[in-house]
Amino acid sequence: MGGSSLDKQANRTVLGVVGYQGVFAQVKLQYQGNKLPKVWRNGQYHDWRQHFALYQSADGNKTPIYLGWKSGKLRIEAGGHQFQSQSD
Repeated sequence: MGGSSLDKQANRTVLGVVGYQGVFAQVKLQYQGNKLPKVWRNGQYHDWRQHFALYQSADGNKTPIYLGWKSGKLRIEAGGHQFQSQSD
């Protein structure tokens, strides 16, 4: 008695784990209370110490939105235009 796929998903949700399967990628999150959630991207554990920038891609490639962790720098690139802002 393996149960349905929905039953298995409900059990994981109760344990604080949820997942999303997109067309090209998947992500899984595990609730950790007041701490950062545990994150897996395409089955690989996401090490927050290596990727703490808010909008950083999993592979470290340049993204349209860049917000450095505690740097006060915001950069957005879209449609051939670029916006940058910095606060102290």
